[in-house]
Amino acid sequence: MLESVKRLFTKEGAEGFEKVRQRVKELAKRLSKGEEKRDNTEILEILREYGAEVAPYQVVSSKGELREAIEELGSPVMVKPITTKVITRSQAGAVIRVESIEDADAAYAQVIGRIVSSTPWIGVTGVMAQEEVKGENKLSLLWQRAKKKGVPFKWVKRLFRGGEEKEVQVDVASNDELLSQMEELDPSLQQVVSACHLAWIDNPELSAMEVEIVFGSGVAKVVDARITVFG
Repeated sequence: MLESVKRLFTKEGAEGFEKVRQRVKELAKRLSKGEEKRDNTEILEILREYGAEVAPYQVVSSKGELREAIEELGSPVMVKPITTKVITRSQAGAVIRVESIEDADAAYAQVIGRIVSSTPWIGVTGVMAQEEVKGENKLSLLWQRAKKKGVPFKWVKRLFRGGEEKEVQVDVASNDELLSQMEELDPSLQQVVSACHLAWIDNPELSAMEVEIVFGSGVAKVVDARITVFG
C-alpha cells in the first residue's frame, strides 16, 4: 500500500489537480476576506476530489429535507449542524444518531437546539445528514504550518481505539518522515490519509487542516474535516 502512497507525493502523482487547486484558492480567498477564516463543509468535497473516501452526506435546511436525505442515504445516519463559525461538533454535543425517518423531525430540532444552548453566539446555517460509518476506531489528524510551505509542518495524531485515546505530535520535515509515520497506521487508513496529505501539500493557502476518519474491518472513511486559511 505504501508504494502507491509514495507515488502520490511525486510531481507526476500530483498532476491533474489544477481544477481543485483553483477551487481551494477561491475558497481561501473568500474566507480570508471575512472575519471567519475557517471552513468545515466545502473541504469535504475537496478531499473527495483528491481521492479520499468521504462518508456520503447531504446538507439540508428543513425537517422535510432531512427526512428525504435519510431515505436516500439509508438509516442510521449521523446528523450534525453547519454553523457560521467552525466548531468541534462532538464537543458541543451536537452530533445525533438517527435510526429512522420517524425520528428526523426531533433530531433536526435537537441538533439546532444543542448548538443554541451550548454556544448561543454561533449561528446555525443548516444541518448535515451523513451515512454512519461502521467502525469502532477513530483517527483525528491535524496538519499545521507556520508559513506557506508544504514542509516542514506539524502533524498531530489522535487515535481513539477501544475507549482509549493516544496522541502523538510530530514535527515533519519531509514527506519521507511522514511515510515513516504512516507505516504505523492501519492499512485501511493509508490511502485515505495520503489523499488528505496530498490536498495539504498541494495547497499552501491552508494554515491548518484537521480530518476525522472512522475505520474498522478494512474500511476507512472521512466523516468530518476543518480547515484554516492564512489571512
